[in-house]
Amino acid sequence: MSKYSIDKSTLDAIADAILAKTGGTALLSPLDMPDWIASISGSSGGSGEDLDAVIAEQEELIDAIRAELAKKVLASEEVSYYDGEYAITPKADEEQILPTQGKMMTENIVIRAIPYSVIANDSGMTAVIGG
Repeated sequence: MSKYSIDKSTLDAIADAILAKTGGTALLSPLDMPDWIASISGSSGGSGEDLDAVIAEQEELIDAIRAELAKKVLASEEVSYYDGEYAITPKADEEQILPTQGKMMTENIVIRAIPYSVIANDSGMTAVIGG
């Protein structure tokens, strides 16, 4: 058996969760926790219906949290939208900064390919001209 270390606060949180589910008030040791967890209805050897009910409950909770977050985002007065260009072509001689920091964006940024030309001459040499 391997040995692991775990913070006391983590063990306390696990014990609190077990006691909340079981209605117990006993002081739990880590050695007792597997038996307590097994005694919780649906946690071990439970039917698929128990698990389905737990999953459905969690999905409802997640949906409710998402709805509340969406309301807060829509109600926030601090949200400002980026209204600059969403597609740019890099410039060889100039730094380009898109002022997007802290702004909500509605599209992906598109960085176009740098335009270039390939020119071959009569002596078999090729030149690439870019920018």
